[in-house]
Amino acid sequence: MDKLQSQDTECPAEATLTARSSTKELLFMIMFIKYLLFALLVIFMVCAAAYSISSRRSTDPLVQGTKRSIMNMLLGGMLVTLSLMSMFMFRGSTLNVVIETAFLLLGLFNVFSGLRSYSYYSRMRSRS
Repeated sequence: MDKLQSQDTECPAEATLTARSSTKELLFMIMFIKYLLFALLVIFMVCAAAYSISSRRSTDPLVQGTKRSIMNMLLGGMLVTLSLMSMFMFRGSTLNVVIETAFLLLGLFNVFSGLRSYSYYSRMRSRS
């Protein structure tokens, strides 16, 4: 009987311990993702500003277009990252979901249009 009682009491404790450790791991992963997304947001923002400044200083229209298309892709990545950050930080009310979806779609469109522009300007530069 003692063996049965000891087995019964050990199992719930192990299950609780396992649940607590998995909860801690989950919280750690969520915090890691939040910090990673914030770092990506800052990187995208700084790089987009740098490409914006360099495209305005350039005199060649093909170089200007290429740099602006890269800037467009970076701004799209920034919008996607911003929407993913808000998905992790806030609870899903209807207004938040609509705004997150709008940012996500606008960011994906910017990335897509930046890729199209970049391919156009790179083909134009290769012909010259």
